Amino acid sequence: MGVRSLHEFLREVELSERTLRHWHRHGVVPQCETVDGAFGYTDAHVLRVRAVFALQGEGVRRLEEIARRLDAMTEDEMRVLVGEPPEAPPQGVRPYAEDHVTFTLRDGVFLLVRQPTDPKAMALVQRIGDLCGMELVFP
Repeated sequence: MGVRSLHEFLREVELSERTLRHWHRHGVVPQCETVDGAFGYTDAHVLRVRAVFALQGEGVRRLEEIARRLDAMTEDEMRVLVGEPPEAPPQGVRPYAEDHVTFTLRDGVFLLVRQPTDPKAMALVQRIGDLCGMELVFP
Protein backbone atom coordinates (compact mmCIF):
# COMPACT_ATOMS: atom_id res chain seq x y z
CA MET A 1 0.00 0.00 0.00
CA GLY A 2 2.92 2.35 0.51
CA VAL A 3 3.30 4.95 3.25
CA ARG A 4 0.42 5.72 5.61
CA SER A 5 -0.23 8.73 7.81
CA LEU A 6 -0.42 8.19 11.56
CA HIS A 7 -4.21 8.14 11.54
CA GLU A 8 -4.45 5.83 8.52
CA PHE A 9 -2.00 3.47 10.21
CA LEU A 10 -3.84 3.49 13.55
CA ARG A 11 -7.16 2.84 11.82
CA GLU A 12 -5.72 -0.03 9.75
CA VAL A 13 -4.12 -1.84 12.69
CA GLU A 14 -6.90 -0.95 15.15
CA LEU A 15 -4.55 0.56 17.70
CA SER A 16 -4.81 3.66 19.87
CA GLU A 17 -2.26 6.43 19.53
CA ARG A 18 -1.46 6.08 23.24
CA THR A 19 -0.63 2.38 22.83
CA LEU A 20 1.49 3.08 19.75
CA ARG A 21 3.53 5.72 21.62
CA HIS A 22 4.00 3.29 24.51
CA TRP A 23 5.19 0.60 22.08
CA HIS A 24 7.56 3.11 20.45
CA ARG A 25 9.14 3.84 23.85
CA HIS A 26 9.70 0.11 24.48
CA GLY A 27 11.07 -0.63 21.00
CA VAL A 28 8.15 -2.88 20.07
CA VAL A 29 7.28 -0.87 16.93
CA PRO A 30 9.81 1.45 15.25
CA GLN A 31 9.10 5.12 14.64
CA CYS A 32 7.66 6.10 11.26
CA GLU A 33 10.13 6.58 8.43
CA THR A 34 10.70 8.41 5.16
CA VAL A 35 10.14 6.34 2.01
CA ASP A 36 10.49 7.98 -1.40
CA GLY A 37 10.09 11.40 0.19
CA ALA A 38 6.92 10.46 2.12
CA PHE A 39 6.99 10.32 5.91
CA GLY A 40 4.81 7.74 7.62
CA TYR A 41 4.17 4.10 8.43
CA THR A 42 4.93 1.29 5.97
CA ASP A 43 3.75 -2.27 5.34
CA ALA A 44 6.61 -3.39 7.61
CA HIS A 45 5.07 -1.41 10.49
CA VAL A 46 1.67 -3.02 9.86
CA LEU A 47 3.24 -6.47 9.81
CA ARG A 48 5.11 -5.78 13.05
CA VAL A 49 1.92 -4.69 14.86
CA ARG A 50 0.13 -7.82 13.64
CA ALA A 51 3.07 -9.89 14.88
CA VAL A 52 2.78 -8.18 18.29
CA PHE A 53 -0.87 -9.18 18.46
CA ALA A 54 0.05 -12.75 17.46
CA LEU A 55 2.69 -13.02 20.20
CA GLN A 56 0.25 -11.58 22.74
CA GLY A 57 -2.25 -14.21 21.59
CA GLU A 58 0.38 -16.84 22.40
CA GLY A 59 0.64 -15.46 25.92
CA VAL A 60 3.74 -13.26 25.60
CA ARG A 61 2.98 -10.13 27.65
CA ARG A 62 6.24 -8.35 28.47
CA LEU A 63 6.96 -5.68 25.85
CA GLU A 64 10.71 -6.20 26.15
CA GLU A 65 10.26 -9.90 25.35
CA ILE A 66 7.99 -9.10 22.40
CA ALA A 67 10.52 -6.58 21.03
CA ARG A 68 13.39 -9.06 21.48
CA ARG A 69 11.54 -11.83 19.65
CA LEU A 70 10.45 -9.60 16.79
CA ASP A 71 13.93 -8.12 16.39
CA ALA A 72 15.27 -11.66 15.93
CA MET A 73 12.72 -12.48 13.19
CA THR A 74 12.87 -11.89 9.47
CA GLU A 75 9.85 -10.37 7.76
CA ASP A 76 9.02 -13.81 6.33
CA GLU A 77 9.07 -15.30 9.82
CA MET A 78 6.71 -12.55 10.99
CA ARG A 79 4.41 -13.27 8.05
CA VAL A 80 4.27 -16.93 9.04
CA LEU A 81 3.59 -15.92 12.67
CA VAL A 82 0.57 -13.83 11.64
CA GLY A 83 -0.70 -16.49 9.22
CA GLU A 84 0.34 -14.85 5.95
CA PRO A 85 2.35 -16.62 3.27
CA PRO A 86 6.04 -15.65 3.14
CA GLU A 87 6.98 -13.11 0.50
CA ALA A 88 8.36 -14.72 -2.64
CA PRO A 89 12.12 -14.29 -3.08
CA PRO A 90 13.22 -11.91 -5.81
CA GLN A 91 12.54 -13.01 -9.36
CA GLY A 92 15.19 -15.41 -10.63
CA VAL A 93 15.79 -17.02 -7.26
CA ARG A 94 12.80 -19.35 -7.07
CA PRO A 95 11.82 -21.38 -8.84
CA TYR A 96 15.33 -21.57 -10.15
CA ALA A 97 15.05 -25.13 -11.29
CA GLU A 98 13.37 -28.20 -9.95
CA ASP A 99 16.74 -29.55 -8.85
CA HIS A 100 17.47 -26.61 -6.51
CA VAL A 101 16.39 -25.80 -2.96
CA THR A 102 16.23 -22.19 -1.75
CA PHE A 103 16.78 -21.38 1.93
CA THR A 104 15.95 -17.92 3.30
CA LEU A 105 18.75 -17.01 5.70
CA ARG A 106 17.60 -13.48 6.50
CA ASP A 107 15.26 -10.99 4.89
CA GLY A 108 16.74 -10.57 1.40
CA VAL A 109 19.48 -13.22 1.83
CA PHE A 110 18.98 -16.59 0.18
CA LEU A 111 21.06 -19.74 -0.18
CA LEU A 112 20.48 -21.71 -3.39
CA VAL A 113 21.59 -25.37 -3.28
CA ARG A 114 21.48 -27.81 -6.18
CA GLN A 115 20.09 -31.28 -5.44
CA PRO A 116 21.35 -33.94 -5.06
CA THR A 117 24.22 -32.60 -2.99
CA ASP A 118 27.37 -34.44 -1.96
CA PRO A 119 28.12 -34.93 1.78
CA LYS A 120 30.75 -32.16 1.91
CA ALA A 121 28.35 -29.65 0.38
CA MET A 122 25.59 -30.73 2.79
CA ALA A 123 27.99 -30.24 5.72
CA LEU A 124 28.79 -26.74 4.44
CA VAL A 125 25.07 -25.92 4.18
CA GLN A 126 24.58 -27.12 7.78
CA ARG A 127 27.48 -24.93 8.97
CA ILE A 128 25.97 -21.92 7.22
CA GLY A 129 22.69 -22.70 8.95
CA ASP A 130 24.47 -22.92 12.30
CA LEU A 131 26.09 -19.53 11.71
CA CYS A 132 22.63 -18.08 11.04
CA GLY A 133 21.15 -19.82 14.09
CA MET A 134 18.82 -21.97 12.05
CA GLU A 135 18.43 -25.59 11.05
CA LEU A 136 18.52 -25.99 7.27
CA VAL A 137 16.65 -29.17 6.36
CA PHE A 138 16.49 -30.55 2.85
CA PRO A 139 13.02 -31.64 1.69
